[in-house]
Amino acid sequence: MPRAIVDANDTERYDLKTCEGGFVVLRRLSYGEKLKRQEMSFGAAMKIEGGKQRQSRTSEMVMDMAQTAATEFEFKNCIVEHNLEDDGGNLLDFRTSVHVHLLDPRIGEEIAEYINTMNNAPVDLGN
Repeated sequence: MPRAIVDANDTERYDLKTCEGGFVVLRRLSYGEKLKRQEMSFGAAMKIEGGKQRQSRTSEMVMDMAQTAATEFEFKNCIVEHNLEDDGGNLLDFRTSVHVHLLDPRIGEEIAEYINTMNNAPVDLGN
């Protein structure tokens, strides 16, 4: 029978262009994890729309918070190994949101792009 689940050992290593000598090893999200991540983002949008939020500032804040939570979720669940450190030489722990927020934005964006590419590969259905 064909195997149809994500293999936790199926990872990809990416050498970072924005952090000389830095690397991350990523794993693909399972479909359930991907749905949870989408729910984090879209659930906030539906809540705002359903509540007919009139203050656009409040709406933007809720959406920003949802996007932040979704990114933290991806870093926590996709990064399985790395060599990125803080100023004191301590390895960053992306299971805690504080360490995600400490990242240089260029490095964070690069990692987020690799995660996005890995989890949103187009599927050719032969149509």
